[in-house]
Amino acid sequence: FAATLQPLIPQVLAGYEATAFAYGQTGTGKTYTMEGNTTSEDMRGLMPRVAAAVLDALAKGKYMDHHVAVSYLEIYNEELTDLLAPAGNQPKLDLLEAGGSRGVCCVGLL
Repeated sequence: FAATLQPLIPQVLAGYEATAFAYGQTGTGKTYTMEGNTTSEDMRGLMPRVAAAVLDALAKGKYMDHHVAVSYLEIYNEELTDLLAPAGNQPKLDLLEAGGSRGVCCVGLL
């Protein structure tokens, strides 16, 4: 976390977007790297750590007005899943070319 995502937090708080991307074969620990053990402070993954760091920075009062939006997308066997959506209420997600310098966007992901 300290070497990968923590240095991005000031940039995110300055208005830039950031992405944490885990890629690899099935069973190599991608989910554990991202989520970790959420019941243990020391064994938390990247997502709980970065969320806590962003919220801690916002709580210090330096930022008068802020809005936090988070998405958590899984791509598995060419199927897109919003990991923050309720289990029985998965939105239809699709990847589309956004044009210009924006690249590819996931339509339907909040």
